[in-house]
Amino acid sequence: MTAHGYFERQATALLTEAAADDLGRSTPSVYESGRLVSDAPWLAGHALRLHFLCTSQNPDGSWGSGEHGLVATLSAAEALLSELTLRNSIHLPRPQLVHTAALAVTRLNNLLGDHLHPPALPDTIEAGLITPALIEQVQQRLGHCGHANPPFLLPWAPSLLFAHPTGCRPAALARLRSAVYEGRALPQHLWRIWEILAPATDRPHLCIRPRAGTVGCSPAATAAWLGSPATGSAQQRAGLSYLHRVQARYQGPVPATAPTTITERARIAALFARHRIPHTPPPALISSLRSALDTNDAPSLLLDADETATVLYVLLHHRERLRPDHLMLHYTDDHFRRLPGEAAPSPVANAHALETLALYTVRQAGDRGRYRTVLRQVLRWLLVQQQPDGSWHDSSHASPYYATACCTQALATCAGPAARPALARAAAWALATGRPNGRWGRAPACTAEETAYATWILLAGAPQSPAARHALTAARRVLHHAHVSDRTPALWYGKDTYAPLRILQATRLAALHTLYHLPNPAPVPWQPARAARTTHSPSGTP
Repeated sequence: MTAHGYFERQATALLTEAAADDLGRSTPSVYESGRLVSDAPWLAGHALRLHFLCTSQNPDGSWGSGEHGLVATLSAAEALLSELTLRNSIHLPRPQLVHTAALAVTRLNNLLGDHLHPPALPDTIEAGLITPALIEQVQQRLGHCGHANPPFLLPWAPSLLFAHPTGCRPAALARLRSAVYEGRALPQHLWRIWEILAPATDRPHLCIRPRAGTVGCSPAATAAWLGSPATGSAQQRAGLSYLHRVQARYQGPVPATAPTTITERARIAALFARHRIPHTPPPALISSLRSALDTNDAPSLLLDADETATVLYVLLHHRERLRPDHLMLHYTDDHFRRLPGEAAPSPVANAHALETLALYTVRQAGDRGRYRTVLRQVLRWLLVQQQPDGSWHDSSHASPYYATACCTQALATCAGPAARPALARAAAWALATGRPNGRWGRAPACTAEETAYATWILLAGAPQSPAARHALTAARRVLHHAHVSDRTPALWYGKDTYAPLRILQATRLAALHTLYHLPNPAPVPWQPARAARTTHSPSGTP
């Protein structure tokens, strides 16, 4: 098989697989699984979710990765305490549950016990609201421990008092809960955190209108809205069916978001289009992206600016005749807002919007004047967002390599000579932060995902530099042998961190395709038997 044929076959197969899956594929979420343990013990897979929480705990008693693991740790700890305090658990050996919960509480005391120097809040979705809600619930569970007979935690556990990390918004949480109890409508982007806004009840809340059985595409929010396994209405039956399908896919645990079909399909197709991998998307995939722009037909809530830009980019690449009106709804004075009321604008969303508008004006030259000012302002805004060290950061991803790769690719494509200094600084940062073995990543780990991003940063800013050429050759060897599996580090932000596995497969394939076309390429495994594939566990097989 030729190199051209190999990449085309792999890309088309991945798109076909994504088009046939109505949920999407990512790593399971500790946060969402913990909320189901606490709020929906009646749901099938309860024991498997408990086992997942116990076996995924880190040796220090936390869950997740470093500073980004606080929300996951709080959710898992509260779930285990609820299992121990509210019922005589027969799902797992009680000593195992007690040991895991005790480690978790000890870790939380180390993280949140210092009221003079509270930790910083992670950048995960709505962490300022979720964190105080979980702290409140954990404190209540610990209070119940003092009445347990026999006690199952150390005597001092009920007296612990945790500090709120810097950035928590308990007052805003109280206001939102009051609005819910008064029956007032909430912005739709807040539906995804329904599990912290209203307790599970015997009947669904009427101010929420699920779509395709989901509330905010969140298993936890859907379970909290449903409240019980009752199936009196069509919406309740659809919600219960959704929860059963999601937990069955992962054999107990659940992902951070489901379905992710539009995001997954659009990002994969955009990667292949942007990096010129030959591919043939199934007609159903293109049709689903076209329908997603119509909010009445979308299987999820309103698309944010990043998703809208990516969907439009793919459709424009495949010669769909569409105007960027949906994208312009997110435009402010000089940049795009990913969501209404967001705390910090997203450089990644603006980079993707810049690419999409530029592609549109190429396709529709007559409209170029209409968007010239917008393109100029977004370009200027994006350049201002660059950090002093040459990188960009974004609240959608734990690694600066992702945001920097998105921004440098957009600037290299759309900005011309005006962006060369910024691209050079980004490339210098990437070179300075790389490892001698051809890998990149936030300490202490390096990942194939971040290595792929770093190659695009270097190619945008220093393609002829001897140091860059050496680093790219080493990165090519790394990506040649890399594969994406269920153990891939979780760097993407939901309510906790997750890894979108099919998107990461596409990322690796696109980077390898780019590097293969450099002079003196390393061998690429053209034979299908040697091709790098995702390691599918039984819990992740569609």
